[in-house]
Amino acid sequence: ACRNWHDWRMCVSASARARQKQQYRSLSSVPVPLHEQTPLTEAYHGFLQQIKRHGEGSITLNVVPENHGKVLDIHIDNPSKRNCLSGHMIFQLMTIIDSLSKNEQYSNAMAVMLRGTGSDCTDPNLTPAFCAGLDFSLAKEVVTTSDQGFMMCSMMTDALNRLRNLNMISVALLHGPALGGGAELATSCDFRLMTDCTTSKVGFVHGMLAASPGWGGGRRLVQIVGRRQALRLLGTAQVLNAQEALAADLVDAVLTLPSTESS
Repeated sequence: ACRNWHDWRMCVSASARARQKQQYRSLSSVPVPLHEQTPLTEAYHGFLQQIKRHGEGSITLNVVPENHGKVLDIHIDNPSKRNCLSGHMIFQLMTIIDSLSKNEQYSNAMAVMLRGTGSDCTDPNLTPAFCAGLDFSLAKEVVTTSDQGFMMCSMMTDALNRLRNLNMISVALLHGPALGGGAELATSCDFRLMTDCTTSKVGFVHGMLAASPGWGGGRRLVQIVGRRQALRLLGTAQVLNAQEALAADLVDAVLTLPSTESS
């Protein structure tokens, strides 16, 4: 059994090799990026530039050194806002997913880990978070019309679908809150691991704002937990702790942290 993050890295590496041999997902199954399906319109191009310039934070792609380039790490970093996604971060995420699906540099990678700042527990002053969804300032300052809202949803749905269809195993490490768009982001990965930290929560809280998942997370949730369970989670906007998420089949395993890190 895989009881900690290191064990899971080893398990993922082994299972990824088997998955590649079986060609579980061929590269031909990766959807064409939305912006390549049709010529860029002036409105779309302008909106993309607005998104790119908005907000702080970063999303970076790194190689896990101890796995000889076979395991990659996508790091969400915006700690002052619990890793909410700014426009700049969304643009970086789209660029990273493009690179993973096209760049020969990553052709030998077998797995990619998605995590937020504080997940490695190395800085006790950092409050861990996976992702608390979309930065509200982006919605107030940039996504101000229904057309822009449609473009934002289309871009993110397209990006997360391509992340889910990468020819490598994807794992989301939920340490801290994964709420709203953060929960949708987690569903785009093949596996979700959640720590038993008291701040680790996952929830599709869109209903609290009289909204529904706009990044394809509702459909993916049905695929993961089934229609009835998905309707309950979406309708109640319930926020689950690690054991509740495990019981609901939303996460695949709960990782136990040392007592000094789980409070």
